[in-house]
Amino acid sequence: MKQRINHTATLLLDGRVLLVGGNDLDDAELYDPLSGIATPAGKLANVRSWHAAARLGSGTVMVAGGRFYGQMLATVVLYDPTSNSWSLTEPLSPGRASLSLDRLPSGELLAAGGETGSQQPVVVAELFGLIKGNSACSVDGECFSTHCVDGVCCDQACDQPCTACSAAAKTYGVDGVCEVVAAGFDPHQDCDDSGSPSCQENGSCDGAGSCQMYPVQKDCQAENCSDAQQCASGYCADGICCDAACEAGCRACTAELKGAGQDGLCEPIVAGDDPKAACLPDSAPCLADGHCDGLGACRLYALSGTSCAATTCSEDGALASSECDGQGQCDSISTSCAPYLCADSSCTTSCQQDADCAVGRWCTSGQCLDKAAHGSVCVEPRSCLSEKCVDGLCCVQDDCAPYRCSLTGQCRESCESSAHCGAGWVCDRHDKCVPKKTIVVARGAVWSWSVLWWVGLLGLLALRKRSRDSRSARS
Repeated sequence: MKQRINHTATLLLDGRVLLVGGNDLDDAELYDPLSGIATPAGKLANVRSWHAAARLGSGTVMVAGGRFYGQMLATVVLYDPTSNSWSLTEPLSPGRASLSLDRLPSGELLAAGGETGSQQPVVVAELFGLIKGNSACSVDGECFSTHCVDGVCCDQACDQPCTACSAAAKTYGVDGVCEVVAAGFDPHQDCDDSGSPSCQENGSCDGAGSCQMYPVQKDCQAENCSDAQQCASGYCADGICCDAACEAGCRACTAELKGAGQDGLCEPIVAGDDPKAACLPDSAPCLADGHCDGLGACRLYALSGTSCAATTCSEDGALASSECDGQGQCDSISTSCAPYLCADSSCTTSCQQDADCAVGRWCTSGQCLDKAAHGSVCVEPRSCLSEKCVDGLCCVQDDCAPYRCSLTGQCRESCESSAHCGAGWVCDRHDKCVPKKTIVVARGAVWSWSVLWWVGLLGLLALRKRSRDSRSARS
């Protein structure tokens, strides 16, 4: 390992470390912490120090800015660990050194700070944009995915035989998605034509990611082998004669390893399997998951819906979980347990008391039910949203006496009949509820029963006196 100062060290997906530049150095090295050995990783365009580096989700490393013998660099280069190669991409503006380079959740890179050639601080930050999606490109470095295939930015390297990334090359689909070439076509000349119908390649793809073969003739079977010289095709893979070298870790030649297909054809291993242990999982939960993608390469991101954090209960009683979005990010998801609450990282399904139910619900017979709206029929206060049950209705007030609660949940302020009055009250002719012990007389005077009793007694005494006077007069 060379002595370096003012360089960068970036951890790769496979655990190795990329060392770049430094004072008077224009090269890079790959350091393997397991073996303690550093190996060359190519040369840069010039000496570079005081630069910044960051790893993209695909595993590619971006190196930006830096010094070149006093000159501030604006160039940005990309290192591909798979091919051990470098490529240029869009430059910084302005050129700078001593900057920071960080990957945002969106996948964009934020270049911030640094100094210019006059040692003036850079007071602006810029989002370092690479081409996203399926836009046209000319080199890998132009694409955020770092893969320019068939003239478009592709979602993966798409370097297996009979695969393509443009709709024109595949003869179907959309640009930007690596898929197998349709049967009968070979846009990249991946398949040879053996020149005769002898179970060998016929010069076209088969629509399943392999070269199409001439019709099978009698006794044309995949034979066991230990050496390529034993096979007419010149290839011995996975212990049988194969139609191709089939050296990629996520491709195989036996139906057993592939999980589908037939023996003798080199085809992608089914998605989600890795019988050859070719794919290393990433430490981050939503990145590479250690499985093949079904197209002959290792899967870069865990499948959408894969759990990426422990499920818990939030403070509001909801179920809090996290799932991968299929693009390398871990998204938080909140799921309501209503009408019940979350307990022990799962939603409950029964209750013993109102506290076991979500807001706006009450517990009865082990079930959480919605509380009744204002004016609804009720049997007890806790069954109402207002927590008040008056005259058999959910009411907004505790007591409506002398009136009853209305169907709107409000206390009445007048009556049309005694049915609108509370117990022990009646509706008078003034539309007011009055106690039952009062009566209304013709002139509108209100007399109590006690007064009427004395009036009646006095009247009775007067009648008896008149009767005595009448008898005295006759005698």
